[in-house]
Amino acid sequence: MFLKPLLLLVSFASTAISYQNPGACSGACNVHDPAVIRRTSDGTYFRFSTGNKIQIATSSSLSGPWTIKGSALPGGSKINLAGNQDLWAPDVTKVGDTYYLYYAVSTFGSQESAIGVATSTTMGVGTWTDYGSTGVVSRAGRAYNAIDGNVVLAGDGSYYMSFGSFWGDIYNVDLPWNHHF
Repeated sequence: MFLKPLLLLVSFASTAISYQNPGACSGACNVHDPAVIRRTSDGTYFRFSTGNKIQIATSSSLSGPWTIKGSALPGGSKINLAGNQDLWAPDVTKVGDTYYLYYAVSTFGSQESAIGVATSTTMGVGTWTDYGSTGVVSRAGRAYNAIDGNVVLAGDGSYYMSFGSFWGDIYNVDLPWNHHF
């Protein structure tokens, strides 16, 4: 009676921890915290990464060659915190005709952090408008750190942002797309 569920669990666990070797990458591949999205208008892949004020690279294929195009926020972030010129952990998603780029402002080991947002309709260099903080902010003594934001689309069509790590757990906040920046 218990053997069948146990075998199913063991089978699932072995599938979950096994994977094919990842494919090779060519071009500018050595980056931190990559977020990749495909532009719907022409199929171009865009990769956003930590450093260079959110570095943008493009490719016609996930395997590359990746070509660095520049920075999403060359002037840094509007968020008035240390680290607003060294932006971390981008995440990008498309809602309607707009791409939303989320990023963290912090310094390593600090809990004085915030998650910012910028938007673009094309994702090209020079097209991003920075709106500063999303309101997800942490200060010393909080149970969480406002870094590493990741947008999640729930089954009911609602959007949430998961964030956190380094201090404690992972947290979620509702993202109401009907507000204006």
